Amino acid sequence: MKTIITAAIILGVLSGGIYYYVQQKSVDSIFMEQQSIPSLSEPVAAEHTMWKDRFVPIQGEPGRVKRESNDDYATILELTPDSITVSWDKWGIEIFKKNDKGVFVFAGEA
Repeated sequence: MKTIITAAIILGVLSGGIYYYVQQKSVDSIFMEQQSIPSLSEPVAAEHTMWKDRFVPIQGEPGRVKRESNDDYATILELTPDSITVSWDKWGIEIFKKNDKGVFVFAGEA
């Protein structure tokens, strides 16, 4: 009986350790994925041929932005100091290049 109890305790400790290891690996991989998502830290000015507005980062959704004045949402596909490529939920993929005034101006569709 003592052997069975000892084996049950060891098995419980091992399975708990394995569960913790798997859970920690999942948390680590999610963290690494979030680190690689291009995201804005603050709103930036943007101009399209049809509008002037700002891209505003969405709290709690890394890589997501919306236009400040309406409900057009997009995912940032690429972000460099000089350009932003976004995939609009409704409109497709567009590229914006930063001009000398620091405004991201529509440069075309991807």
